[in-house]
Amino acid sequence: DDGLKRSQQMFSDLNKNAVKPTKSLNILYDHRNEFSKFVVTLADLVEVFKGRVELEKTTISNRSTKTFTLNGISDASMKLLGSSKGRKISKGEEALIKEFWDVVSKNMPEWQLLLRNDVAPAVLRKDFVSTNTNLLNSLGIAGKIIIEEYPKTWQDKLKNLKKIDWSRSNPEWDGRLLRNGQMTKLAIGIDLAANIIIQKCDVPLSEARQKIEAKL
Repeated sequence: DDGLKRSQQMFSDLNKNAVKPTKSLNILYDHRNEFSKFVVTLADLVEVFKGRVELEKTTISNRSTKTFTLNGISDASMKLLGSSKGRKISKGEEALIKEFWDVVSKNMPEWQLLLRNDVAPAVLRKDFVSTNTNLLNSLGIAGKIIIEEYPKTWQDKLKNLKKIDWSRSNPEWDGRLLRNGQMTKLAIGIDLAANIIIQKCDVPLSEARQKIEAKL
């Protein structure tokens, strides 16, 4: 059967030459997963994300005009909920995620510069940690804790983000997001950076968070 042979050959060719898709691409093309579909929509719902999200790659090239990665926004939003991508989220959780990123955006000076086109994305990525995927994850972790501790006033707590020095030259990021001047991918670094954000937002570290801090 020619049709069967052709199908078998296609199967063989696809598997021999398969290239694993990036995490961002998996999110973009996963139309069955409700969370993935929501995150893709979120990239157009939050003003600072519009047109600034790399939808296919997990890294951004030096010359790119993009500022955030889709997988970075997805992972950080999951950390905000304290959940995995697999479960279905409610409309209330969707609204919370959007509000969180809107509030964060208003209180991140460099993000406001982006909105006014007063800084090039490449400059922002090079000189600051504030758009890095790991930092977004730290924001998600910190956001979850702050919202749980201050459910009625968390928006006011996040106003303190304005006071944080997000530049890569800030020594507070050393050993957390940065090692030897380079961004680190270590999970402990994300948690340690979250501790900085929590404390700068005038929220005391829990005993569990203090144990994480002791690992610095």
